[in-house]
Amino acid sequence: MSDPTTDDIKHHVKARDTWFRLGHMLVLALCLWLALGILWGTAIVQFLSMLLSGKPFASLAELGDVLGEYTRDVVRFLTYRSDEKPFPYTPLPRARDVSKDVE
Repeated sequence: MSDPTTDDIKHHVKARDTWFRLGHMLVLALCLWLALGILWGTAIVQFLSMLLSGKPFASLAELGDVLGEYTRDVVRFLTYRSDEKPFPYTPLPRARDVSKDVE
């Protein structure tokens, strides 16, 4: 890979797509921050459920799975691994079948 020239740098700095992506990255970083807060809350409730009843809530396990998929998608976009914008630009990912994991 060759070193970028001054013209290349000017072209990339002026590219609208680069700045639009930055806007999307900021929105998704905020969404990721919120999702991690929800994840912590879910983990605490699941722990308390295990502590008090001996079993976790299946619906919260499913939410945890969705949050895991979502955070993966956001991180892939933020690190330029993917150009596909996750929620709120697309629907949330579906949870896999967790009935085998949590009874």
